[in-house]
Amino acid sequence: LYIPPLWWFIIQPLRLQRIRRQGNALPYLVAFGGIGLAVLLLLTGFNVPLTVPDIYPLLTAIILSSLGAYTLWRFRLAHNLGRLGQLLGLRPVRALVGAAAVTAALLMLAFLVRELGVYHLRIQADAARDEAVRLGQAAEVEPETMLNSEQRTELEQAVLQYSQAISWSTAPLPYLNSPQLVADLYVNRAIARMSIGTELEPDHSYLTPTLELDLGQYEAAFADFQRAIDLEPARAEFYLWRGFAQHSLGANSYLAALTDYEAAIKLDSLTTEQTVKAYTGIGWIYYSSEEPEAARDAFLAAVSSAAEDGVSPESRSDALLGLGYSYYALGEYDKAREAWESAQVPEATDPMIYVSLGTLHWRLGTLDPNGVGRDLCRTQNIPEAWQRAAALELWQAIDYLNRAVAIPGQDPASLAFTYRTRAQVEYLLSPCPGEDELDLIEASIASYGAALEFDPENATYWQMRGRIRYAAWSASPAGTGASARVFLFDGIEDLVRAIAIRPDDANGYQPNRWLTILSAEAIDGSIRQGEARLRDAAYAEALAYFELVAGRAPDNSQAAFLAGLTSLYLEEETAARDWYAVGLERASAAPDGRTQIEIALKQLSGAQLPVAMRPVQIEVVTQLREALSQLPTD
Repeated sequence: LYIPPLWWFIIQPLRLQRIRRQGNALPYLVAFGGIGLAVLLLLTGFNVPLTVPDIYPLLTAIILSSLGAYTLWRFRLAHNLGRLGQLLGLRPVRALVGAAAVTAALLMLAFLVRELGVYHLRIQADAARDEAVRLGQAAEVEPETMLNSEQRTELEQAVLQYSQAISWSTAPLPYLNSPQLVADLYVNRAIARMSIGTELEPDHSYLTPTLELDLGQYEAAFADFQRAIDLEPARAEFYLWRGFAQHSLGANSYLAALTDYEAAIKLDSLTTEQTVKAYTGIGWIYYSSEEPEAARDAFLAAVSSAAEDGVSPESRSDALLGLGYSYYALGEYDKAREAWESAQVPEATDPMIYVSLGTLHWRLGTLDPNGVGRDLCRTQNIPEAWQRAAALELWQAIDYLNRAVAIPGQDPASLAFTYRTRAQVEYLLSPCPGEDELDLIEASIASYGAALEFDPENATYWQMRGRIRYAAWSASPAGTGASARVFLFDGIEDLVRAIAIRPDDANGYQPNRWLTILSAEAIDGSIRQGEARLRDAAYAEALAYFELVAGRAPDNSQAAFLAGLTSLYLEEETAARDWYAVGLERASAAPDGRTQIEIALKQLSGAQLPVAMRPVQIEVVTQLREALSQLPTD
């Protein structure tokens, strides 16, 4: 569309004139056309009305001016144009017009070279920007993603690419008609810096996210946002993104974030999707500030905007999720459930929706008809109808939590939190009418086990599983015997692990207290049970208790000695010798070892054993006395 008209209407007529050597006014028209276009470009700042800013107006001015000047200088015009032709044919006139045309051509050529340089820099800037975007996408950065070292390196490279893009884009800025490109690059760099500067602590969860922020990166990001806003103050999305950044900094920056969100909405140029995000951000700020009414109003505005076309299911679900939490905080549980159930669209795969619904039904399962919260199935003198209604709510909670854990791609700590929540609900459900208490407690233990697979350094989870193992022992049927006490020893191991991570008791975290409780029952209680059965001549049952303690409590000599004595009653000579050897080894290393050996010696000496075991009895008594003689007396 450019070359053919230029050839047929400008170049070819001038060429034919040269061949025929018959002059006319065309060279002047071409020269004046080039000069006029050059003047027009200068007067309009190179934004000629009805044209798209490009190199073609410059190129046209250069071609017209240079062709006109060349033709005027090289050929005389014919004198058949009357007085005007005679005037135009004068050498000084032709020289003057040609010089003006050459000047215009050279001036436009200079601007063309500058424009090409600007385009080159913009191409370099775009390439750097695209590389930065690629690196950022490779890192798959989300607001709640913990970065590994490779992702962090890629994002740092992205920041360098954005910096280079800004450098290349800023250089020609005085010559550009709009600073939009540079503003966009500043914002992109700010977002990359925020991504580098945001990391979730490994023990965070859905409801208690703990951010580790690099404030240096955030300060640099805010500086970039401000530069972008200074260049393009009417770009509402810049205020929105800066609001996201301010929001991430926590309560101390809520006012600044709120100001940015409101400024973005006030400019009235956000997309519908962005408007939903802005209102949702405002809602979460009010919710976190314990202003549930204001939060509800903001979330309602977000939900209203989300009803329009073009809004992603994720943004709509986020708005409904927040609305549900505002209703939950206001105690309007039916409305909270309605909001969260509305968020369950096929395209929305946010596990938080199901966790929230599970938490809601958990709450409903602990409320009596009068709205009083308590553990209904463990409370005495409660109507069975209330307990059965509570059980239905708790089962519904478990169903939603099962849906939550089935969603792939979750970060480990959040998935662990969901399993932990399910464990708590299963424990609450266990004593309800019609339920198998022990099965549900074991399910709760298994859920805590799943949580610990994903978050093994969470001391609270270890403590809670240890406590629930104690409940499993308590719920074991009468007559289960020593096997039920395996729960106690497993619980002790859990509590020891919790103490290794967090040694001090505080508030609801009491691993040391519970370790004392479980140890007393697991060790002393089991030995008492074994001794009672030994007195009743139930030797096999007694041995099961003693061997359990001796095997799970590696420093306990008392249980080992008693296991040896019981083995003699059962005429298991080899086992008896082995257990007494273990007991002697442990007692010799214990501070109260002498006392333990004396007790074992007294028990063995006074035992009425089968005749076949008396030689072994005499042999072991001799060993115990020799061991005593080698130990210091008090």
